[in-house]
Amino acid sequence: MNSIQNIQQLREFLTVYNTLSERCFNACARDYTTSTLTKDEGSCVSQCIDKQMLVNRRFMLVFAEQAPKALFKQGEQSPTEAIKSASATKSEPVSPPESTQTAIVEEKQFVWETISIENTNFQAMSIISEHGFRMDGRRPAQIRNINTRLGLNRNAEGSCYLEHGNTKVLCAVYGPYEGKASKRLEDRCAIVCQYSTTTFSGLERKNRPRGDRKSTEISRLLEKAFESVILTESFPRSQIDIFCEVIQGDGSNLAACVNATSLALADAGIPMKGIASAATCGIVETKPIVDLTSREETDLLPRVTLATICGRDEVILVELQNRLHIDHLSVVMDAAKATCADVYECLAVVAQQHLKACAPILGN
Repeated sequence: MNSIQNIQQLREFLTVYNTLSERCFNACARDYTTSTLTKDEGSCVSQCIDKQMLVNRRFMLVFAEQAPKALFKQGEQSPTEAIKSASATKSEPVSPPESTQTAIVEEKQFVWETISIENTNFQAMSIISEHGFRMDGRRPAQIRNINTRLGLNRNAEGSCYLEHGNTKVLCAVYGPYEGKASKRLEDRCAIVCQYSTTTFSGLERKNRPRGDRKSTEISRLLEKAFESVILTESFPRSQIDIFCEVIQGDGSNLAACVNATSLALADAGIPMKGIASAATCGIVETKPIVDLTSREETDLLPRVTLATICGRDEVILVELQNRLHIDHLSVVMDAAKATCADVYECLAVVAQQHLKACAPILGN
């Protein structure tokens, strides 16, 4: 029995240790060129560990305080105390005291209530803390840092490498060129998109980087979205190929691909109605949260991916995951539009700086 308990305790310790290591590594590790931590990374890791330990300690204190109140009503005996008091009296055998039966029934009800609470409210507790912060330290309406580099692929007409937090996307644009006869359109240009992910992009290694149902669906969404952005009438009987590859996925992959493709098209000099910006938003207990990470994209959390042109109300893409109550739709859409406007400001600055670097005459 002791050996089984020791193994179980060791398993729980390793689970907590692995979760803590993974969270702090994803939140703090930035420079992969050296085998040692930098000064900023070391301080970030220390703060992350202290934060997680305080959260676990706070959780245990709250559980120890609230569990007895939920198990037994105030003023009633616990099942053990009721049985002891019944055995102390040497009277004739009687049925178990009513308080004991009530306490046992309440204990069973507490177990089922705990399961239902875990299915409905655990996502809110794990996503937003009691102080209003998310797991990575952001506010609900705060987006992650965006880093970009344009013109990396010299073989393509336009390319972009985008880091949206820990989500890293590489996009390349080829064309316009004379496409295949099967895809050639007489009055406009054909847009062909291919979405793929590296086998090591997520927590689980994939067998196929592309061709699955999810990748095909995202490819079609990108095609329909940029058919509304690109001035396709300017290039009849031609074709533009867009390749998006997710190197590392940490949530909001579709939105990151839309943002990277917009900058790659701008780098290629393809005329558009404007720069498209996208964001993924969800809602937790009537409170919208923007720019979701992979840990926040659970099967229970409803989320909407929205893309607009120039941060305005002209919507070019909407994707809904999981069920969303109609009363919360307007709240999520408003938060997504506001986030798209914020992302557009970042992309517009990048495009302007790249244009000045490529054309020094226009920089004056």
